[in-house]
Order: sequence, then C-alpha cells, then structure tokens
Amino acid sequence: MLVQLTGPTTAVAALPLTLHRRRMAFAVAAALGGAVLMPWVALGSLIGMWAFAVQVALMSAAVAADPRRRPVLAPILLAAGTLLMVVAIVALPGF
Repeated sequence: MLVQLTGPTTAVAALPLTLHRRRMAFAVAAALGGAVLMPWVALGSLIGMWAFAVQVALMSAAVAADPRRRPVLAPILLAAGTLLMVVAIVALPGF
C-alpha cells in the first residue's frame, strides 16, 4: 500500500521539474504542489511517508530561487536546500 501512495506523491513533487523552462508555470506548479503535499504529508506520516516533508520546504524555496530575478537570494536558497537535503539523508533513515 505504501508503494501505491508513494508513486503519486512523487509525481506531485516532480511536476514542477517538467516546467523548468516556463518560469510562471514552474512557480504555480511548485506552490500548488507544496500546498497539496503539506496536508498529505501530515496525513501520510501516520503510515511512514514523513520523508516527503522535506520536499514541501524545497518546493516552497524553489519558487523564490530564480537567479535571474533574485541574484542574491538564489545562491542562499541553493545552500539552504543542499544543507536540508544532506541533513535529511543523514538523519532520516531510508531517505
């Protein structure tokens, strides 16, 4: 059952990656994906899908990380996202 739920959840998280050339569509998809995943992760954490909680923070940061529009903020968000992923990989078993 967990595998059947992980697939669609991963698809929601990966959707913005397919829209990387269209900035507005990427921002909307990432914001909506993060908003959908937030309650889904809270509910799914009861059955072990808590690893997607990191994805919500990364999707929210990705909306603001456009290096053309925010040249100072983008590297900061890159560093914060990288640090978040390293901590998740080290601290969360099975991530």
